[in-house]
Amino acid sequence: MDGNYTFTNLDPDNFIIIEEQPADLADVEDGDRSDDGDANDLVYDQDNKILVTLAYGETDANNDFIEEQKRDYGDLPTSFGVDVVAAANIYNADLYLGTLWDNETEANSNSDATGDDNGNSDDEDGFINPTVLVEPGEVVVFKFNVTNNTGSDAYLKLFVDVDNSKSFDYDEIKEVTVGWTPNGSQTVFVSLTVPSDAKLGEQVFSRVRLSENPGATATGIEEGGEIEDYYVITPVPVDLISFTGKLVGSDVQLNWATASELNNDRFEVERRFEGETEFTTIGEVDGNGNSQEVLNYQFLDNNNNWPTEVAYYRLRQVDFDGAFEHTQIVAIAKEGTFDARVYPNPTKGVATVSIISDGKLVNPTFTIIDGFGKDVTAMANVVNLGGAYTINGTSLRNGIYFAEITTNNQKVVKRFMIAR
Repeated sequence: MDGNYTFTNLDPDNFIIIEEQPADLADVEDGDRSDDGDANDLVYDQDNKILVTLAYGETDANNDFIEEQKRDYGDLPTSFGVDVVAAANIYNADLYLGTLWDNETEANSNSDATGDDNGNSDDEDGFINPTVLVEPGEVVVFKFNVTNNTGSDAYLKLFVDVDNSKSFDYDEIKEVTVGWTPNGSQTVFVSLTVPSDAKLGEQVFSRVRLSENPGATATGIEEGGEIEDYYVITPVPVDLISFTGKLVGSDVQLNWATASELNNDRFEVERRFEGETEFTTIGEVDGNGNSQEVLNYQFLDNNNNWPTEVAYYRLRQVDFDGAFEHTQIVAIAKEGTFDARVYPNPTKGVATVSIISDGKLVNPTFTIIDGFGKDVTAMANVVNLGGAYTINGTSLRNGIYFAEITTNNQKVVKRFMIAR
């Protein structure tokens, strides 16, 4: 047991004192603290053993087994501050995350929150989800593997530093109650609405605490359970910077580029002819998984039997987990066609103006004119998407407006309404 032991009146010899490790305590330091000239003096950490050498008439004292409460520490980077780094949960054999309870004798902070992985094993195995957040305003659901055999409710609290401030704000914290189950583990779901100040494209950190009592903070000592830290990343899955199309002979060539990609499995190319109500998938282009550089893609639609003058194209970007997102629509017309459409119309302020042409536009100009003939383009926050424009007219008054596109000595004017 924990304590100090003295040995005397034994025949001279080498002895080994063996401790049976208490189940609820963690070994800190075991050894012979007396400096009496023995070879084993001041030798510690012998796995619950103390080596003792006795000579004639010698008393060997200060043989210590030093224990402390078993604790699981976090491993967030030191930039979170000493109080967060030093947080810990006290051992409870019936309450833990993942497959086994993890424990350390001290915090093991490092840059990617993996410092308390002992023996090259993943001790932070309670988190089931891929570590990816979605865009601000979206809800992300975290899943955890939890064992609670205590006979009482426990509490799981999630902290996610989405704004990368190295602290956990009120809107970055969520707590749920974990009911007890007599045997086995359970999956616990925690949903969090991503705050508007999320830092997209940055690595941020999260902490989860499973405790016997509610109201845990990111600091201090909590009874029972476990503490685990992770990093998560917050980019939009694919950052599309352009999507355009043009006629090449009688074929349509689509070109697009991404600034970054995350878990990008593929792009599905979809087409709809004028008068049709649904898009049809006409091909696929493999994505590049994860990337932080500009990548260019191309697809050639060689269907020469258009039933109408105009064909509409869009991309369906699909992640490895099946999640998908559609791009804006590009309209391509047969040779010489030039038109545009505004949608939605009427709009509450935000709309897209899609150009319908054969793709041979030369230096097009785009202007927004109000009902009095005044150019209000600067107030409309226009963004050129290449083949389309977005308008954010939230600062414009309700009323009638006109979108003018001019190119190749041709002009098209489309009327639209802002109505809130």
